[in-house]
Amino acid sequence: MIKRLSNVNLLNSIACIGYLLLVFAYYGANELLGHTLGGYTWVITFFVYPLLLYKVTFTKYNKRELCIGSILVVLCLITTVYTEQTSLFTNLLVLLSLKNIDIKLLLKRCFWFALTAYIMVIVLSLFGIGGPLSLTKNFGRGRVETRYCLGYGHPNGLHCYLFLILCLYIYAYFDKIKIWQIVIAAVINISMFWLTASRTGVAAISLLLVLYLFVRYCSSIATSKIWMIGTIAGYLGIVVISVCAVIWNFNPVFAWLNKLLTGRIDLAHNYLFEYSVGLFGSKIPDGFYLDHGWIGVLMFWGIVWFIIYQVAMLVLLYTSNKHGELAVVIIILISALYGIAEFSVLEKVFRNLMFIFMSGVLYSKTVAGQRID
Repeated sequence: MIKRLSNVNLLNSIACIGYLLLVFAYYGANELLGHTLGGYTWVITFFVYPLLLYKVTFTKYNKRELCIGSILVVLCLITTVYTEQTSLFTNLLVLLSLKNIDIKLLLKRCFWFALTAYIMVIVLSLFGIGGPLSLTKNFGRGRVETRYCLGYGHPNGLHCYLFLILCLYIYAYFDKIKIWQIVIAAVINISMFWLTASRTGVAAISLLLVLYLFVRYCSSIATSKIWMIGTIAGYLGIVVISVCAVIWNFNPVFAWLNKLLTGRIDLAHNYLFEYSVGLFGSKIPDGFYLDHGWIGVLMFWGIVWFIIYQVAMLVLLYTSNKHGELAVVIIILISALYGIAEFSVLEKVFRNLMFIFMSGVLYSKTVAGQRID
């Protein structure tokens, strides 16, 4: 009986259903249901958790995986109890359930599922179902303006979801993407900017597409040691500068950056020193509004998890460069840069896609699922 329950193909199929439901929860249920029944929380609690817990329970792990997994679970439980937030637990459960899963195939399915949910929310918003079609207010730019969110609550959120969908697309179809498809993506990005007026969103997607073209058609440079060192140093620079800018926001250079980002640095500085930073996160009240992804990681997860995450990202950058997973490299870099200006990147990229990529390191394989040990 146990042998049948632990069949690898059965476990992988069950986990895949759980992942797709999770994608629906993030892309569709939350926006369509709003705060009704807790938004997407009930979808995760009653459908996703049982499926992924089933996968973890009957999956065989080696001693190394059990040791690392046990440590992460203990640290996660401490953070979850202290902060009363379950998002870290959800993502750790995803990470633990990804053993024996073909990540590339999984993210191909997630791409189409996410795209379908994204279009569904947009179309339904045109008929007044779900979130608001647009918002008219002062967005911190010194004037009242109308920006479209098409069911996603905030214009920046709408553009951020598009960014994540393109990340999934570039990873899943890296070697098959044609120039004309990149052109279409660029046109969609510009058209979306016309609706959302999200400068950070249009800039992040533009950089993502440009960097994709570079690593795809200048592979000799993108596979060199100089590129590897540059990407690791670049990632470290982004994180260090973004955090230092918030701590020492009075510096003239950082003051200029704050002006460029319409006060986001000062806002993050005020929150950082108002609520402080704990080893395992902080208790953040409802209505918390922060437009800085990295400070969000530090405050919501705490110093311990912030360090664990950075170490994992550096290892992931190294292994992805070493084994030619260039899509992962550029997604990490652009997401890190995007996170300086958008808190929503914390939820949509840091907490989700990166944990899936990390499984390649935990289970000693490349992100694509090929063994490397």
